[in-house]
Amino acid sequence: MPYPRHDFDIEVNWEPKQESPLMWFDKNGDFYKKTGIFMASVERNDWAYWYKYEIRIHTDDPYAYTFYDEEGDSYDLTVHLPKFSASTHDVNYNSNKPKIVRVVGKAI
Repeated sequence: MPYPRHDFDIEVNWEPKQESPLMWFDKNGDFYKKTGIFMASVERNDWAYWYKYEIRIHTDDPYAYTFYDEEGDSYDLTVHLPKFSASTHDVNYNSNKPKIVRVVGKAI
């Protein structure tokens, strides 16, 4: 990413979906410039045994991300080497109010 990396705290409105959950962010847009995230999804997994929800991201930069749901619960995801991984980075969780409303990132 040609933009300087800084810590951030951003409000979002990511409702879990079962079909077509992918959200793509323009690499010239403010969200990408602040977070390094260019794809995200919040998916409800009815087939999963332990966790009902999954956050998945693709990012170009190393960050320690924290995602917050409507209950205020937090879910941590640290990405150290994003460019060496072709796969998504994900974190699974359970929640009575699973919509993700805030993303915080610490540049690492």
